[in-house]
Amino acid sequence: AQYVDSLVMLKYGKVIAQGKPTQVLRQETVEEVFDHPVTVVEHPALSSIPLVVTSKYSKTDKLSLY
Repeated sequence: AQYVDSLVMLKYGKVIAQGKPTQVLRQETVEEVFDHPVTVVEHPALSSIPLVVTSKYSKTDKLSLY
């Protein structure tokens, strides 16, 4: 996202989102396309650029407290 003016996000060949990185790299959109939990935050040094942080676990992983 740092080096582009626009992005196209696809899922199974279908356009899910298109536009500026701040419009495309949204938590809901990234999670839908990759089926994995993420957090999207502002880049600490480049505030206009979204930073996508992934989780170690997927939505379907079963976590145990024991």
